[in-house]
Amino acid sequence: MGKKSWHIEGLFLLIIVAFAVFASIRLEALNIKPAAEQDLWRLLGILFLLALLVERALEVFMTALRAPKAENLQAKVDALATKPGDKETMPLLNTEDLKDPRNKLLAYKQDTRHLALFLGLAAGVAISALGFRFIESLLDISKLDENSFQFYGLRFMDIFITGGLIAGGSDGVHKLTEAYSSFTETYVREKNKTA
Repeated sequence: MGKKSWHIEGLFLLIIVAFAVFASIRLEALNIKPAAEQDLWRLLGILFLLALLVERALEVFMTALRAPKAENLQAKVDALATKPGDKETMPLLNTEDLKDPRNKLLAYKQDTRHLALFLGLAAGVAISALGFRFIESLLDISKLDENSFQFYGLRFMDIFITGGLIAGGSDGVHKLTEAYSSFTETYVREKNKTA
């Protein structure tokens, strides 16, 4: 059985378990806070700022930690890609000598991206766990029992969703803001047509 089919089977099993858990407990209906529409723009602004700060901090840390080795690998690729003695130092393309250094450089860059994504997610989850939660800020959870499965489940999911949004960077939050703005403008336009 391949790795891909294991992921699909695991996802299917997770959906069945989640359905069974949620079907066996009584969930309270959650309402959107009355001022949620006004708060949404403020929350998106804060989310954008947090994502931007995490993104920039990660860029500084990753550059300090990973750039020296990446520059050395790039220098090796560049040195092998030029013919010694040529006046114009024309690059050699796709030679066997270049494959190994290029592959090492590509693998190092890929490892750097994975590390940055993991650290961004860790930072986003930490920020959310410490108090900034996007979904919880929009919902009225006052009727929920603070010891209930639903309360902790909502908080858990909110921490990871907000953490993921922060880890996705400022561009992702910007796209989310644009999508909401477009939806709102279309809704208002359609509402004005029917009025």
